[in-house]
Amino acid sequence: MEEYKESGVDWIGKIPIEWEIKHFKNIVSLYNGNSISDSEKEYYEDSTEAYPYIATKDINANTNAIDYNNGLFVKKNDKSFKIAPKNSTLMCIEGGSAGRKKGFTNQKVAFVNKLCCFHSNSMNNKFIYYYLSSKSYIENFNQFLTGLIGGVSLYNLKQFYIVIPSINEQNMIADFLDEKVGKIDKILENLNKQVEILNNFKKSIITETVTKGLNKNVEYKDSKIEWIGIIPTNWKITYNKYIMKKIKNIKESYENENILSLTTNGVIIRDKDDNSGKLPASYDGYQIVKKGNLLMCLFDIDVTPRCVGLIKNNGLTSPAYSQFELINGNIANYYYYYYLMVDNTKELLHLAKNLRHSLTETDFGSIKTIQPPIEEQIEISNYLDKKCKKIDKTIQIKKNQIDKLENYKKSLIYEYVTGKKRVKEE
Repeated sequence: MEEYKESGVDWIGKIPIEWEIKHFKNIVSLYNGNSISDSEKEYYEDSTEAYPYIATKDINANTNAIDYNNGLFVKKNDKSFKIAPKNSTLMCIEGGSAGRKKGFTNQKVAFVNKLCCFHSNSMNNKFIYYYLSSKSYIENFNQFLTGLIGGVSLYNLKQFYIVIPSINEQNMIADFLDEKVGKIDKILENLNKQVEILNNFKKSIITETVTKGLNKNVEYKDSKIEWIGIIPTNWKITYNKYIMKKIKNIKESYENENILSLTTNGVIIRDKDDNSGKLPASYDGYQIVKKGNLLMCLFDIDVTPRCVGLIKNNGLTSPAYSQFELINGNIANYYYYYYLMVDNTKELLHLAKNLRHSLTETDFGSIKTIQPPIEEQIEISNYLDKKCKKIDKTIQIKKNQIDKLENYKKSLIYEYVTGKKRVKEE
């Protein structure tokens, strides 16, 4: 029967009696990389006698695979860059991917300053990688996130604890988890591909339906709008200003109304007790929004994940958003799907102006659009509501399976890297 002792660290719990526990700083080397500005990247494109340069975006969030072929390289004789040895863990420690993105190197690389290299000369580095991937380590990491963009300092990371089995057991654990996690990752890869296929299918249905309608036995004409192509001959070409008008009514004092946010999941009621995102000091001066209108983000179009949503609840939202009321009998739900199509490929981006990639009300109103007959707008929006609901339901089932597998993987890793379960020698 295995004997255990208290580790003295709540999130680690009990560990095998022969295992040690130390601060990371005493057993693992931790250090940040170096940044390359956009204006300097052209000087780092030659791969001759050079190491790949890895940025956070080059680590796949689903598979943790590292893309070594991103086109940026650092010369081997350039001593101004820190290098991560082969068989090191690179983990993002700042920003939205902090603690989430991590990869294991199969070669020497230079890397960005938001990544931290973990490497030891006395431990199995794959064991360290799995330890950093365990559920409880990630939860502990998240408790130390600070700052507006969220990050954990090198100082704090060095104070974290790591358990240390014998090198023989580290090797066995790493090999065992390579096999088990590898099988789980293959299933996850397949599920993620299915989600991607379903999302693309949904986008194609929206595009085809909002631009061609439901009746396939009609004649078509060229819309002369590059992102639309041909449309039924009875549809009109017009301008946004004849379809919708911008309205803005400011509520000077907040009276506990719903606070709405524009997200990739639509316009949602925000949980005011959720402190995970940025919250204003006060909701005074927010704008009143009404059910049935469109909510659009017409600034930072290049980086905003979703720029259009259909408002389904009355409430308040940031005055930075633009609220549009449909006019002349046009159907908000149809134009929600229309602008969802436009947003999926960021077609408005090339029309946006200035450094914020924004559009004024006048700019937006002057953009050409299409106008099906009202009865067709209703038919199309009803059809897409039903079709997208079915696809979204299937996507959610897949995502739930992914979440369960991810949690199982993290728990499995935790049990073995902390000794709750042991790998037996054959």
